[in-house]
Amino acid sequence: MAYENGDQIEDYFEENIENYSKDNMIFTKALAILNTYLNRPDWPHCIEELEETLTPILGCALEHIGFRGHYFEDDYMVWSQDTPESYKKDVIAFYKTVNPIVMQYYYNRLEPLKLYSIVATKNSIGTDNKIVRFIRNDGKSLEVEVDRYSVREAIKVLSELLESGDNEY
Repeated sequence: MAYENGDQIEDYFEENIENYSKDNMIFTKALAILNTYLNRPDWPHCIEELEETLTPILGCALEHIGFRGHYFEDDYMVWSQDTPESYKKDVIAFYKTVNPIVMQYYYNRLEPLKLYSIVATKNSIGTDNKIVRFIRNDGKSLEVEVDRYSVREAIKVLSELLESGDNEY
C-alpha cells in the first residue's frame, strides 16, 4: 500500500476532520443527500452534481473518502490528539456505506452495462404506439411506450452520437 502523504491521517482528510469538528452531523447529512441522488432517474450520471453538493459539507469529495477510506482502519496511520473522539467511528461507518456505491459507479463508468437487444411490439390498447423493450446484457430490461415523435427524437439523439466526430461507433 502506498502512503503518498505519509502516515498522518490529517494529511489525507484534514478538511473533512475540520468540517466534522464544526458539525458532527456531516455524515448523516451527506447520506441523506446521497440517498436523494441515488433515487434520481439520472443516477449515476448526476455524480458530478452530487460531488458539488457534498464537497462543501464533507470538506472533501465523496470519491476521496470512497477510495481512500481504507486508511481509517490502517494500523500504520497516526491519529492526532486533536481529532474528535467520535470522528473515527463515524467516518469508518460512512466509508463502509459509501465505498460500494463509489466503486460501483466508477466500475460502471469504466465497464458499463451493454445493450443486448431491442425489441418492439404493438401496443395492445389499439393505438399506433409501440412498446419498446431495451434489454441489457445482464438480462434486465426497460419497457417504454413510444409514438412516432418519440422514435424520431431517439433516432435524432443517436444520429448525433454517430456524427459527433468520434469514430468509435
